[in-house]
Amino acid sequence: MNLQEISTYCADYIRGEDKDRYVLSLFAPPEHRGALWALFAFNAEIAKTREVVTETSLGLMRLLWWREGVQEIYEGTCRDHPVLLGVRDAIERYDLPLKLFEDMTYGREFDLEDVVPGNIDGLFNYCDFTHTPLLKLCDQIIGMEEESSLKNLAIRYSIAGNLRSLVAHAHQHRCYLPQDAMEEVGLSEAQIYELKNLMGLENIVQKIIEKLPDAPSFDTKFFKAYNGLALIYLKQIERLGYDLLDYRLTLPPMLKELRLWKAATF
Repeated sequence: MNLQEISTYCADYIRGEDKDRYVLSLFAPPEHRGALWALFAFNAEIAKTREVVTETSLGLMRLLWWREGVQEIYEGTCRDHPVLLGVRDAIERYDLPLKLFEDMTYGREFDLEDVVPGNIDGLFNYCDFTHTPLLKLCDQIIGMEEESSLKNLAIRYSIAGNLRSLVAHAHQHRCYLPQDAMEEVGLSEAQIYELKNLMGLENIVQKIIEKLPDAPSFDTKFFKAYNGLALIYLKQIERLGYDLLDYRLTLPPMLKELRLWKAATF
């Protein structure tokens, strides 16, 4: 495959697997989009590991395959997979560090453990470990932002995504709500998985959102849009009374595209 075919593959893959990040990539300068599509495709591949395996050992093997695939790039070889070929080009063009790719794959091992975060801080740490390395790689491509701002954005964007995905996660027997907060309102993991008798869920969600770090500020349109999308989704949850079972959470927020453009532009 030539570079154009690789870039097209990654763009099409992201458009199907992670449409929001594909849209966000369009706020980056055109010359950087191919690298972002490769990073986002790599992230999508490792992020869906928990969904596509039936055993923890298989998930660890899958993550190891991707981790070793990136490690081999730094050793001078590359497996014949379009995502890894795209990652290789991004690494060579922007001198991306291996450690951030490794951190991304190690962070996703938590998904395979089926362990509920002990508290809100534990939940935020999970969001940091799984998302901040990706944002740091994007930052090295787009332009240097403050590391603390990237961490706060990673937490806010991940929380918005995880909360909006509660129903889908429940069907997969996955729960990212803090254990202590569930115990405080008398909820169990079993109730979450069954999506029944969820009295107190709104209180947990409100507490999580209220404890989020403040929205950071950015200079580049790409990160402004990223930040804006997290805020749009969080505001949607708030307007629906923190009810994660409300079917309207499956719909795009009102005037989403216009609000995203405004966030990126001003």
